[in-house]
Amino acid sequence: MFEGVVLAAQREAEEKKVRLYGNLLANLAFAQDHDRSQANFLIRLGEDLSYRQLCLLSLFAGNTLLSDADNSSDADNPLGLRERDYSDHVGKVNNPDLLMLLQETYDLYQRGIVSSGTYVMLSPATANPSQISPVGAAWSLYFLMELREVSKDDLAVLMELLS
Repeated sequence: MFEGVVLAAQREAEEKKVRLYGNLLANLAFAQDHDRSQANFLIRLGEDLSYRQLCLLSLFAGNTLLSDADNSSDADNPLGLRERDYSDHVGKVNNPDLLMLLQETYDLYQRGIVSSGTYVMLSPATANPSQISPVGAAWSLYFLMELREVSKDDLAVLMELLS
């Protein structure tokens, strides 16, 4: 029974990822600004990232794009993500969902596909959500996988954890 529950949970997330991955493959077929080696890298990266990490990329890209579109001084963090790191919570975070999410965010940082602005992310606890933005290949994934179409409900869960 336990195995069935685990498989069902994995399948649900993977089913959502399949649509995004299909977007990547379809859009790469017509993308003239990516050569074969870049396409292979993006395909491998798209395969390697979890659905939740793709949702994180969507969230961080959305926050960055909205911030860039609004030049007012209060537009630096339009989605209201947490504006400090979690170093004051080290060893005290009792929310396993937040801990896992910070670890997934840190994995994106270690892969070099998100930046934390002027901050260095030394551990998951030093993630500052309001400062994280996609860089390099992450932007290509955002547009080619059409990550702006990620479920608003899935993004809302992440926003709640990271606010």
